[in-house]
Amino acid sequence: MIPHPVSIGLLFCDYVIVEAQTSKMSYIGTFISLGLPEFPAVAPPFSVVATLTDGRGEGQVELVVAHLGDDEEVFVHRARIHFPDILDEVIYHLRARPVTFPTPGLYQFTLLVDGEWVAHRRLLVLQKQEDEP
Repeated sequence: MIPHPVSIGLLFCDYVIVEAQTSKMSYIGTFISLGLPEFPAVAPPFSVVATLTDGRGEGQVELVVAHLGDDEEVFVHRARIHFPDILDEVIYHLRARPVTFPTPGLYQFTLLVDGEWVAHRRLLVLQKQEDEP
């Protein structure tokens, strides 16, 4: 794919709701950290969403999750993506499951299209105490 797309944003949320009549999207429960009770931990399902523009044609999108302490990849997802026109905004939405985090710490989510970096965002994964909600 040439030209490569540009990301307008990348976010984490509990759910994405798409209104049937208008196709408007609502991002429910956005977060920047995740508390899990014990490690290694399988996170409950969550959504990763990115808005992409300036791409044209077909490409392969890849989401790579790596621990920032040792660069160990803990999750990779690959899919095809289509950009009908260079002016269109295309939503990449992945319902991530299962994602296993081996230890607490910072994890980087990197989005690539055809092997080229498009966006990244860090997620802080914490050890949640038993009495915390």
